[in-house]
Amino acid sequence: MADPPAAVPAPTTAVPPLIAAPVKLPAFQPGLWEYRRTMMGAESGKPQTATVNKCSDPSGDIQQKLTELKQRGCQFTPLTQNGNQYRSSWICSVTGGTLTVQDVITVRSATSYQDDNEVRHPSQTLRSTIVASRLGDCPPGEKPAPTAPKWPRDMPADSTSAILRGR
Repeated sequence: MADPPAAVPAPTTAVPPLIAAPVKLPAFQPGLWEYRRTMMGAESGKPQTATVNKCSDPSGDIQQKLTELKQRGCQFTPLTQNGNQYRSSWICSVTGGTLTVQDVITVRSATSYQDDNEVRHPSQTLRSTIVASRLGDCPPGEKPAPTAPKWPRDMPADSTSAILRGR
């Protein structure tokens, strides 16, 4: 009996692995924005709240903050996206230990988002939520600038700043 014919391998086409493009936050529309912030620390048990209206460029604000953290030596994981949620985390060395930050930005539109943030340090954990909504155009003569909202003196700019300042 004759041997069956040898199997001929199917032709292959080498396909290079796909490299995912880095995830980027969508652009937010500059203008007059309202930022409503609630911050909760484990020791107080009572949330602190504040509202700030500001002629702002939220996309620039976020980029500026990340740049400042990178300049301080913080290490970031790549931004990930699941639907309209963008997750990031970073670690910073600070006096007294390591600061670990988890951040989730939920984008509702180019004029609305929510930023949920948790900062862990050996001495405390802080959570904050910022609900940001564009109210309209900036007042005449004012232009949006990428700077963080000015919160009341007793409320730090963000949870990361609170721990970095020793709150």
